[in-house]
Amino acid sequence: MKDILREGKLVFISTILISILFFTLYYIFSINTLLYFSIISLILFLYTLFFLRKPVRKIKIDENVIYSSADGYIIKIEENVEVPYYINDKYNKVVIFMHVASMHWNLAPISGKIEFLKYQKGKFKAALASSSWKENEHMAICINNNGIKVLMIMIAGLIARRIKFFKKELDNIQQGEILGLIKYGSANTLYIPKTFKIKIKEGQRVRAGKTVIAIKE
Repeated sequence: MKDILREGKLVFISTILISILFFTLYYIFSINTLLYFSIISLILFLYTLFFLRKPVRKIKIDENVIYSSADGYIIKIEENVEVPYYINDKYNKVVIFMHVASMHWNLAPISGKIEFLKYQKGKFKAALASSSWKENEHMAICINNNGIKVLMIMIAGLIARRIKFFKKELDNIQQGEILGLIKYGSANTLYIPKTFKIKIKEGQRVRAGKTVIAIKE
């Protein structure tokens, strides 16, 4: 709960104060518009609480699988593509779109050590756009588990305006551990070694730490 309060405290405080202010003015002047503004502020408070909900999931640790790093829908699968950062090889690529109702905490797809981090400022195009990872604000993370390297890119979207990453380079992490948060709509891209077989399809709904994206062959 403290993480939710920390990440949403500005919105929580401002919406509650605004709601109280407008309701007080409505009580004094009986103008319906003031009541509507009070209700809208309360709805924004409740939506932020819903948006920042944290996953409570039992993760089965398995070095032979790569889990989804985010809740959402698979919007693209590409095979044998160049990895944009750190890894000089061709991998398979999976893109997960998180809409505004998705849980937006991002989890580690594998266990291992964070070998590489790169934060890139950028624009805020729709996360569905194919060029969004290049032009939008994003964070690239490479995790190495005994030579198995997975690159994960957290991408801010049209509404998402802030990426929060809670780990640092050389940290050891466990599969399913919370790595970061993208606020208000975004995407995740996973670059997966070709020694792993993709087990999902485009359009499929996935859950972070639960849905198997790929299995080691």
